[in-house]
Amino acid sequence: MVFACSGSKKDKTAPQGVFLLNTEKGTLKTLIKGKGSFKNFAFDDESEHLAFVGEQDPEKKEIKNYNVYYNSLTLDTAQTIVDYDMPGLPEKWSVNGDGRVSFSKDGKKLFFGISPIKKPKDTTIVDFEVAKVDVWNYKDDYLQPMQLKNADRDSKKSYLSVIDVFSSDPKAVPLTDLTLPDANMIAEGNSNFVLASTDYGRRIESQWSGSTSKDYYLVDTKNGQRKKIISELNGYAMASPAGNYILYFDRKNGNWYTYVVASGKTVALTESLNVKFVDEDNDVPDLPSAYGVATWTEDDKAVLLNDRYDIWSFSPDGKSQPKNITAGFGRANQITFRYERVEQENNPFNRMVDNKFVKANELVWLDGFNNVTKENGFYRTNVGAAKAPELVVMAKYKYSNLAKAKNADVYIYDRASYTESPNVYVTADFKTETKLTNTNPQQQNYNWGTAELVKWTTPKGYKAEGILYKPENFDPNKKYPMIAYFYEKLSDGLFTYQAPAPTPSRLNISFFVSNGYLVFAPMTSAYGGIRWESGMNRQFQYEKTQSRIGATLWEKPELYTENSPLFMFPKVNTPVVVMANDADGAVPWYQGIEMFTGLRRLGKPVWMLNYNGEAHNLVQRQNRKDIQIREQQFFDYYLKGAKAPAWMTSGIPATEKGKTWGFELTDDKP
Repeated sequence: MVFACSGSKKDKTAPQGVFLLNTEKGTLKTLIKGKGSFKNFAFDDESEHLAFVGEQDPEKKEIKNYNVYYNSLTLDTAQTIVDYDMPGLPEKWSVNGDGRVSFSKDGKKLFFGISPIKKPKDTTIVDFEVAKVDVWNYKDDYLQPMQLKNADRDSKKSYLSVIDVFSSDPKAVPLTDLTLPDANMIAEGNSNFVLASTDYGRRIESQWSGSTSKDYYLVDTKNGQRKKIISELNGYAMASPAGNYILYFDRKNGNWYTYVVASGKTVALTESLNVKFVDEDNDVPDLPSAYGVATWTEDDKAVLLNDRYDIWSFSPDGKSQPKNITAGFGRANQITFRYERVEQENNPFNRMVDNKFVKANELVWLDGFNNVTKENGFYRTNVGAAKAPELVVMAKYKYSNLAKAKNADVYIYDRASYTESPNVYVTADFKTETKLTNTNPQQQNYNWGTAELVKWTTPKGYKAEGILYKPENFDPNKKYPMIAYFYEKLSDGLFTYQAPAPTPSRLNISFFVSNGYLVFAPMTSAYGGIRWESGMNRQFQYEKTQSRIGATLWEKPELYTENSPLFMFPKVNTPVVVMANDADGAVPWYQGIEMFTGLRRLGKPVWMLNYNGEAHNLVQRQNRKDIQIREQQFFDYYLKGAKAPAWMTSGIPATEKGKTWGFELTDDKP
């Protein structure tokens, strides 16, 4: 175990430096002695070699000079392996103190981050002579608000570099730079290449497209030479586990491809098939997304890709015909199958898809979701076969987090439904199971509820569905107040547990159902305002995604008018409460002000809640509780005939802010 110690102001004898503790022998080795900043510690795969970054400059020095330090079992102290004089480093570049440090799996290469040396603050100019100004330039990659939002992150950005640990003539090999900023290791660093990508020169378009096209390169870890392998890809690419192929998805035509590293050839995997491997239900005016990668088989022999329902096996070199390993059973029964990785990684930080594979004829687990009934469960199948998966369990529950014991055929998983709080179960055969937890036992003391799937055809002929939540003691002969809660597609969550807690912004469904309401959650689209939090212009939200307009303001101005709530205010007949918080970076609160003042001018009953300092979703629990109370009082008055609270009838003057909350019920009318 390695650790850094900064010493103690109270105990002058407390050691300062970096220390290595042998937990078996109980011995302590001093790697670096003295004051400094040391971080990003990394061991190799055998825990015999250690590397980290650090500096021992004076505390008041603004720009610190970081080094990469190295230690092994045969060295008594840590040695500087990379400093600012290291051959190979670009001029005016140095080790980045925030960059990640990692060994290749074989321990031969050490990866670290570098960056341009920062400019120190000019202390010769007094503060009152320094203008406070943001300069917006039309050639900027990103708008100034986005730059300011990401300034701290960008100032810490590192660029991947590598060194041969055992070279007799060591030098740094930069693998990325300002124009090629991003890279991922291949074959856990054992490959002679990394996969690098860039959208340099195309970033401005992201404000209206929502994404950018990228070029991909193989960069040689021995000399930094670059080879472009994919140009202007609207999609994404990743390396196979062994590094023999680069798998990539092209959104423009909805197909998957492989680039063969050895030959430089490109293989089309899905072009010849009639089955779509992209979202068949895509309902936004943009290119559909892929259903994704399931896994690879050992030695890069096959890659498993998802369609809407089934899983296909492809030979990445194109020499064998594609094979549907679930034999079309998913599509025939409208069951979506997805690969479940039940064997956990030894290294919790190794979560990249290119580090995962299965054996050629391994019996694997699949998650199964019935798109008709919304039931969920697990299946098994052989990745080398082409037959219907074997059903293990399918029920009116939501199953998740399936994991296998390391040395036994015993499984642990979570199970929940709308009426059953999530609990942990263990089983050997899924026929008998042992419940390990008992969450929310107090639920039995309350009038809970049921969740029912409702299907209908819209006036325009579209198939639609939603969830109707009813109280546990529902009486079909009684008339109930009903609240409609809508946001995109919710019906797949039929068996999802809805915890009865104050929420950040959405409706607390369980609470209202328990209190005698029906709640209906239909599938619909969400129309939102511009989002400022990221600092990014959101033209793409209207043209490509959530708002679904599908055209620029100049191409179809009438659609923007039709979709603007401002012009519909005269038609509003329903009382409205708006939550618009003054720190909301998603939908600026002035849009809430526009709605409030517009409806107010028209004499419509409208209230606005501004939770000071809160963003789009409430974080502070007291605020979540507050809006929960006001929601209930609002609905109770209009839907149950209860008395109105003071905040709705007479309001809360600013002079009473923090002294009274207006929850008391009155005989007055709003």
